[in-house]
Amino acid sequence: MNDGDQVASRRVYFNISLPSIAVDNYGVPLYQYRNNKLRTSKYTLLSFIPQNLYEQFHRVANLFFLFMVTMQAFPIFGVVNPVFAAMPLTCVIIITALKDGYEDLKRHREDNTVNNTEAYILDNWTNTNFPKYHISFTRRIKSKISKFFRWVTQSIPRQLLVFFPSDEEETEMEKKKEKNSDLNLEPIYENETLELNNSQTLNNSKASLEKAAIKEGSKVDLTVSPDKEKGWKTVAWKDIRVGDIILLSTDENVPADIVVLATSEEENECYVETKNLDGETTLKRRTGKKETQCIRDVKSAKNMRFVIKAENPVVNLYEFRSRMELPSEETRYNDEKEGFPHDRHSVQEDEEIFPNGKVTIPLDITNLLLRGSVIRNTEWVIGAVIYTGEDTKVRLNSGSTPSKRSRIEKLMNPQVVFNFMILFAAALLVSLINVQILREWDRHETPFYIFRNKKLYRKFFETFGSTMIMMQNVVPISLYISIEIAKTVQAWFIHEDVDLYYEETDSPCNTKTWNISDDLGQIEYIFSDKTGTLTQNKMDFMRCSIIGKVYGKGYTDVTRDIEGLTIEEAKRAEEEMERRMKEILFNYYNNPFVDKATPFSFLDEQLLADLANENSLQGKAVFFFFKHLALCHSVLSPKKVVLEDGSETEYLTYCAESPDEQALVTTAKNLGFSFVKRTENSITINCFGKEESYDVLHILEFNSVRKRMSVILRTPKNEVLLLCKGADTVIYERLQKNQDNLRNVTFTHLEKFGSEGLRTLCIAYRYISAKEYQKWSEDYHNAEISLEDRDRLKDELASAIEKNLVLLGATAIEDKLQEGVPDCIGTLQEAGIKIWVLTGDKLETAINIGFASNLLNRSMCLLAIRERNNTMANKSMTNVLMGQQAPEKGIDFALIVDGQSLQLIMEKPELRRRFLDTATSCRAVICCRVSPKQKAQVVNLVKDGLKVLCLSIGDGANDISMIQEANIGVGIAGQEGMQAAMSSDYAISQFAFLSKLLLVHGRWSYLRIANMVLNFFYKNIVWVFTLFWYQFNCGFSAQILFDYSLIMFFNFIFSSMPVMVMGVFDKDLKKDTCLRKPPLYQSMGIRQRKFTWKRFFAYVADALYQSYVCFYIPYFTFLHAHFHDGVTPDLYYFGTIISCYVITLVNLFVAINMQSINWLSGVVLVVEILSFNIYFAIYAHLPFFKYAVYLKFMLTDINFYALYALVLVVALFPRLMIKYIRVNYRPDDSDIYRE
Repeated sequence: MNDGDQVASRRVYFNISLPSIAVDNYGVPLYQYRNNKLRTSKYTLLSFIPQNLYEQFHRVANLFFLFMVTMQAFPIFGVVNPVFAAMPLTCVIIITALKDGYEDLKRHREDNTVNNTEAYILDNWTNTNFPKYHISFTRRIKSKISKFFRWVTQSIPRQLLVFFPSDEEETEMEKKKEKNSDLNLEPIYENETLELNNSQTLNNSKASLEKAAIKEGSKVDLTVSPDKEKGWKTVAWKDIRVGDIILLSTDENVPADIVVLATSEEENECYVETKNLDGETTLKRRTGKKETQCIRDVKSAKNMRFVIKAENPVVNLYEFRSRMELPSEETRYNDEKEGFPHDRHSVQEDEEIFPNGKVTIPLDITNLLLRGSVIRNTEWVIGAVIYTGEDTKVRLNSGSTPSKRSRIEKLMNPQVVFNFMILFAAALLVSLINVQILREWDRHETPFYIFRNKKLYRKFFETFGSTMIMMQNVVPISLYISIEIAKTVQAWFIHEDVDLYYEETDSPCNTKTWNISDDLGQIEYIFSDKTGTLTQNKMDFMRCSIIGKVYGKGYTDVTRDIEGLTIEEAKRAEEEMERRMKEILFNYYNNPFVDKATPFSFLDEQLLADLANENSLQGKAVFFFFKHLALCHSVLSPKKVVLEDGSETEYLTYCAESPDEQALVTTAKNLGFSFVKRTENSITINCFGKEESYDVLHILEFNSVRKRMSVILRTPKNEVLLLCKGADTVIYERLQKNQDNLRNVTFTHLEKFGSEGLRTLCIAYRYISAKEYQKWSEDYHNAEISLEDRDRLKDELASAIEKNLVLLGATAIEDKLQEGVPDCIGTLQEAGIKIWVLTGDKLETAINIGFASNLLNRSMCLLAIRERNNTMANKSMTNVLMGQQAPEKGIDFALIVDGQSLQLIMEKPELRRRFLDTATSCRAVICCRVSPKQKAQVVNLVKDGLKVLCLSIGDGANDISMIQEANIGVGIAGQEGMQAAMSSDYAISQFAFLSKLLLVHGRWSYLRIANMVLNFFYKNIVWVFTLFWYQFNCGFSAQILFDYSLIMFFNFIFSSMPVMVMGVFDKDLKKDTCLRKPPLYQSMGIRQRKFTWKRFFAYVADALYQSYVCFYIPYFTFLHAHFHDGVTPDLYYFGTIISCYVITLVNLFVAINMQSINWLSGVVLVVEILSFNIYFAIYAHLPFFKYAVYLKFMLTDINFYALYALVLVVALFPRLMIKYIRVNYRPDDSDIYRE
């Protein structure tokens, strides 16, 4: 009792009416379960408008424009109609909302596809956990209030607390249970309707049925199986509820977290692939309890009465504390003694539903199928739904869909605030000076001043407001919508890039979040999953060494490069070798278990020649070597291949927890050593047509500490044979002493295999005397039943028997990476990006992938952080060295950390800081055996701890949390992990596409958006400050110099398109150059050189200077000038020509700042430069325009053209000189490569 816990839990009833403890005082069920509908989208129909408005008004500029629109609603400030003034802001908000809504609509469609997937549940059956209760409205309200009170106080009703024993207590209970009897339950047949009834009448009436159902020694009819067409109905995943009984078939996805009741297999087991959960493609074994194995059809499923008591949902993927309670003829053993104490509520529940006693069966994670896993190699599974929707473990490990904003957008906010401060200061200055002038006029009774009775403070506020409205364009409202349009076009470019298109799956790069493309050009850290992201999940047996002789002539990626062969040349050579080898092999033995069309990865005709020489030592060694591979493994019993037409063949296919083992056993089968059958206690192989069966005495399983696996067999000759395979370091220290020559030769071969990028295992064996085995077997059995130090005792005994081994040889397997992964990782590292691999795989596998993918190299020192004995000293950060080199200055380090260590690190701030310091000083980091939540924690640690931009890439549901946590999430589409692609910002089909996505599209996007924003600020400041300079000559009266239509259309017609073209098409270098010279990425984006406060102030200073030139050169020119007919220029003419100069100037300035100009850019620039002249020619001839004569004056006045040239030259000269000096005397990397 001391080690157990009372935890908040759920009671799920099957074919049992809810007892009184399952409802509150008002008759409403206490358990309120979530539905099974999942949503990865950000918005709902109701939340879209308020949530989107909230996100948009995070932008300071939008708040400012809302304030300006509000000001213009007051007549005292109004320049135009308030509705007309609100139109620009309204358009920006609506267009942005439509874009966000369209992005989210695509996520909704993908969600609907998943939620409407069909599953089979019992038909014409009542799920008693959702009863139809009839209570008054008043009692419903009281129940709601009671639940709300419990929610506020965080109190848990005593009824919802269930005691769960510790692991030791569960083990002891199982032993007691075994000593009593093997209980097997037959179906309990009930014809009564299930209703909400708290009396014991129903239970009493069923007592006789329960007695008849529970019989000692009864057997389950394994020939009975469910029929989907009879008694089962299809429902959408979203309609599955807790308490449903569900039928799953092979290759189906599991729609919820489900307790296994019965399966098609004799051992009541099934196999699942959990790739979407933990990243591993190896199959996992899940079992149902034998007490529920009788639930094999509709009738038994509808009548078996039981309760599952499970703890409330927890995040840990590898933990499930639960138990099942079933009725019993009599109490088989005392529950109190077994760790299940009877509290008042449990006793009351038992009296109602189990009046004749109960059987309690512990459940753990091996009895649970998790949502996102896939049924494999099992015809059918019947299960009980226990967690649904957001309560499932895969969802608990996933974060909510975040609202992401790019770094430039975040940096724009303080710049917008700065511009607002400029506007405020200018308005304040104009207002104060204006009030002072009016005070002087009032004191001197100036004749033309007629507002002497107006309060000065009122005039101050009027002038202040008018100036704010006049100069509001200093914060450009069209900036945001222009950026949205530019990023949308960039997203389209990415989608249409043929280099990011994967022909095999017909998958382009899908952009799901359009507004963060510029962040692609500033990524400093990449966090990558392994399985399905870096690898293809394919292992190929390539080489072997057998008693000192090497076999295997196929090409690995490394050997192909060394010999200078292209992929096509190596493929042709391998096809010819394969043809000859198959011809010899199948002439020697026509293997019925192998399809002759099956491609062979292991190619060597010499091995067949040696194998045919049966009497030679080498022939016998080869024969025993491959027999060893066919026997020493944990591969599941093979299945026969079924053709497309439904016909079954003799060909065998294997599924294994380890892809290495699958490759070894498959190669052995191809060469005539076929593993054909496995039972609980035996294994059968077929060697060139001769079948042999071996008794399996013990399997000593592989783990990351032992680094080896052994099986102990009884041979057909009644000999005890131990077969062992494992890492060379652990096998070599267990070999007999008289094998020095073979050890040295094999070690040389292992080094050669390693240099080819292959994963190696050593193969060894020994015969054990019957007396030695008998003594060891007894000791091992005692260790297995020990409650203390069980694992340590078992490991010690395994090590004791695995000694004096005879070395037989070694194997070498190539772990197939996705095409282009090593080159891509090398390119990204050259670009200054640090790559971390976060995987659920074991440490050794992760390290091997690190070497194969170019993440690690042989010159690195590998530092490992491992949790030992549930404690970790601070010095363990650096004291485990796995490489051969000592830590020296100038050497590269790589850090490997396991999930348990990571958990301890995350719990302590000091360890988190030290871990971050250590990890960031390493060239590469690998985190293995990590949960989805830990992946997100690592990303968050780096992102927030270093304030850098991070990218996460993965393909499974286990990667969703880190994808959403990162600044940019990339999902691998086309794999089975489509949930990652659904939740990502960008979906690609190959990891290798990442290099172009970042180094080309990302770099261009960062350059374009940065220059676009700065040029946008520039042009608006030039325009607004031209108006400001005029205030010095109009008594600071906030009088507008330009025609108001010009102010209104300045951004919309006269200046927006060149900046837009810059944001869409501009590029400093060609894509080939960007890919060939990865350091260009680091020198621009990672170092943040294109969008800085320094460049911002440089553009502001340039704008102030140019606005001054644009105003005062024409002002002093026309101050005393007149036309040829004696007419002097008035204010309107003066404002018109200055506006013409400013519009031309800002467009030319943008053209100068462009890095490249294509034909479309050129057309846009010419049109915008001439836009004022075109507009004014049309505007001057409109009926309501009274100043058409000004057009004649402009076109015929030589001063207009002379000033045109003078203003442009004087204004642009400093910018041109600075650009010339920078490019020629202080060029950056981009300038150098442009030459």
